[in-house]
Amino acid sequence: MHRSALPLYGQDRQRSNERLEFLGDAVLDFIVAEYFYRLFPDMAEGELTKLRSVIASGSVLARSFLCKD
Repeated sequence: MHRSALPLYGQDRQRSNERLEFLGDAVLDFIVAEYFYRLFPDMAEGELTKLRSVIASGSVLARSFLCKD
């Protein structure tokens, strides 16, 4: 449950999913970074970082999920 909804249900902050979200974001960053690292072996670190940040952004992920056939 997202932290913003907790007061509506009388729950304390420890019941939120923020820690799990933190872990999921880190795992996603790692997977995307490793994929691009192998896909573009000659690309500089700064360019890989920019590419990863664009691909792993919430709006890009949401669009790709919503556009599935």
